[in-house]
Amino acid sequence: MRKSNGFTLVEIIVAVTITVAILAIVYTTYSTALNSMENIRKRINVYGTARPVLDQMTRDISCAYFNADDERTAFVGTPDTLDFITLAHSRSSRDDKESDISEVGYFINTETDTPLLMRRESTYLDGEPLSGGDVSVIADNVTAVSFQYYGEDGWTDSWEALGEEDGGEGSGGEADEEEAFLPRAVSITLNITDGGEETWVFSTDTTIPLGGEKEKEEEEEEKK
Repeated sequence: MRKSNGFTLVEIIVAVTITVAILAIVYTTYSTALNSMENIRKRINVYGTARPVLDQMTRDISCAYFNADDERTAFVGTPDTLDFITLAHSRSSRDDKESDISEVGYFINTETDTPLLMRRESTYLDGEPLSGGDVSVIADNVTAVSFQYYGEDGWTDSWEALGEEDGGEGSGGEADEEEAFLPRAVSITLNITDGGEETWVFSTDTTIPLGGEKEKEEEEEEKK
């Protein structure tokens, strides 16, 4: 009786089944690795966007300046926009004849294909501190920016301090006869999309050394 040198049908089926199973495992592992790498890439891009933006906004806001007797200064904030005067202006070169003070504003531009976080800056102070200057994009895919302001009565969603020649009026978003002043701190929240359906939320608080109602602080110090 001759021995067969080939494979039986059963052996072929078993071999094919094992091969297919191995290929399926390899494909699944490879696909999972690719998805993980893509998620890591998106996360790196989002964090790479958030960190410098929050650093710049924190630097600008922490150096906010306001003089109630100067109509060229102001600090006006809503839940999603902020315009103010800052001492954090960076000159492009040492020989530039520019001051360290400038008007700055932050807002979201939703009229483009992707939402953009905009920064307005004017190195020339005039009687209209809430407008003018050059507007530039500092980050894309920022779907929302929100601000909160900390004053004498805690956190609030708006703040208005307008300088006037004969002394400012209104503070903490309320119209009154008290002298206007800067908030003690500002909370910043950014919503950044990764280009897909997922949105990342970043938040930070920054204090303003020149913030607070100075007259009350001085009176309290004198009483002590």
